Amino acid sequence: MESARQIVDAFGNAQLAAALDVPVGTVSAWKSRGAIPHAYWRKIEAEARKRKIKSISYDLLERISPTRKPRSKHATAIAEHAR
Repeated sequence: MESARQIVDAFGNAQLAAALDVPVGTVSAWKSRGAIPHAYWRKIEAEARKRKIKSISYDLLERISPTRKPRSKHATAIAEHAR
């Protein structure tokens, strides 16, 4: 998985919108722009885990983001420990 489009498609527009409590048009816009706002990454990661979509993680969302949000040292340490 290498794009916001693929992440949205893994859930389905309507299903992801419902899980995040946002309008379907919002998710469609993310897909069209090729970017998912950072504010939703943790929720998407949790929803992927819940649905057993192992290919979607916070690290993936961070890696494919056109505007990467830098991690704190603490967050990086936690992510490294989880591997």
